[in-house]
Amino acid sequence: MNLKIQPASEWANGKEGLFALPEATYRPSAGVNQSALKIMARSIAHYRESQSNPMQPTPDMVIGSLVHLSVLEPEHYGNEKSHVVQPSEYETTAMQCPSCGSVSDSKNCRPCKQERQPATVKKKWSGNSETCRDWTAKVSELGLHVISEDTLAKVEGMKAALLADPMTANFLKKGHKEIAAYSLCPFSGLMRKAKLDIISAAEDAVYIGDLKKTDDCREDSVARKIAKYGYHIQAAFSISIVESLLQKQGVEVPNVKFINGFIEDMPPHELQWYEMDNDALALGNDIWRRTIVNFSHALKEHKSPGYDKSIPIKTVALPKYAFNA
Repeated sequence: MNLKIQPASEWANGKEGLFALPEATYRPSAGVNQSALKIMARSIAHYRESQSNPMQPTPDMVIGSLVHLSVLEPEHYGNEKSHVVQPSEYETTAMQCPSCGSVSDSKNCRPCKQERQPATVKKKWSGNSETCRDWTAKVSELGLHVISEDTLAKVEGMKAALLADPMTANFLKKGHKEIAAYSLCPFSGLMRKAKLDIISAAEDAVYIGDLKKTDDCREDSVARKIAKYGYHIQAAFSISIVESLLQKQGVEVPNVKFINGFIEDMPPHELQWYEMDNDALALGNDIWRRTIVNFSHALKEHKSPGYDKSIPIKTVALPKYAFNA
């Protein structure tokens, strides 16, 4: 089965389909995505706030973004393309003893009894240095991530592990990378959108592959992260969009599977692919459907509701694990 992937030139706001769309076009395009839905599930007010004051990328988010680029869009990855490595030292002018080489603000070196002379010296990189601050500001203006040598080593290690993994290599070879999917929601009438890391058609199914950075890719740890970060919402939402598009293409819809490749950010950078069970996907479906309908109502009513305060004072119970202490 061949997936109908349309070029960016065929895309327009409000058009359904699968498109090879660059991130710069996809990000501001019209549509509700899974990230928005996860915030809306907390409250529409929280979502509105996130739109007004977007969160700055955390160090973990930067690592994840660079790993994605290195594997899925290598043409956009590299020094002075996606990032710049912060130097460990910087050069500055200081007063230095010509005999022992010590640097100080004092005019004379007491041990050597010599007068210090102006010299160019290297110092450890410091955010308090005007030279370092100016360098960081110039790099930031270019829209590049500023990372340390340790962070670069992590990214390169994860990249190597992913490319050496047979499952990942197979997806990269046979699948389409960084595909934007757009589909009208049958429950709310709103446009839905999703950026798919990899989508690949096989004889038995259509596979949506998604890469996740983690500190531990063992099953118990992964299950907790799926629940904490709402990855089951993303999976169910993405599956629904792809199924809808295949139906509209007149294709007999095969089994659509969403699988996550969890890779550890520390050596030896172990990784494992997982598919969520039916209960996880059912819960994800329930959450995104309910949330997008609530959002459509809020749009029509021009409201941004926060938490439900119909009960002024609520009763709270301790979680069950607290009684097992």
